Amino acid sequence: MEYKENELCYEDYCKLRESVGWLLFSKEQTQKALTNSLYTVIAVKDSQTVGMCMDVTNDTKIVSCTMILHGLV
Repeated sequence: MEYKENELCYEDYCKLRESVGWLLFSKEQTQKALTNSLYTVIAVKDSQTVGMCMDVTNDTKIVSCTMILHGLV
């Protein structure tokens, strides 16, 4: 397993949310959340993104932190 910082992209974000049955937001909302993330980490196994962790800020504080690990539990 390899971990990469600040490389979470729109496609992987959506794929991982779908994999656990979470609601998908509009592309505009998602791009804004990714842009406003102070820090992201992806877990990569066999060239596939299998996990992510991200925080989202509203410019003054962290308002959420999301972690998804797909197929690792």
